[in-house]
Amino acid sequence: MLAPETPPGRHDGASEPVVGARLGKYQLVRLVGRGGMGAVFEALHVDLKKRVAVKVLIGEHAHGAE
Repeated sequence: MLAPETPPGRHDGASEPVVGARLGKYQLVRLVGRGGMGAVFEALHVDLKKRVAVKVLIGEHAHGAE
């Protein structure tokens, strides 16, 4: 597991998140799966030390109103 006190950096939202990026209180640990509109990552909630799944929209789908 990644140590919460040494996050490799925060994700700025400009591109698809990568393993090691930080999204709020979640540290992305590994890519679980990817589809046409998004990706699912195993992540660590850095405060609670709990493993979770985080789904993110990728590409143009993240910017549309729908």
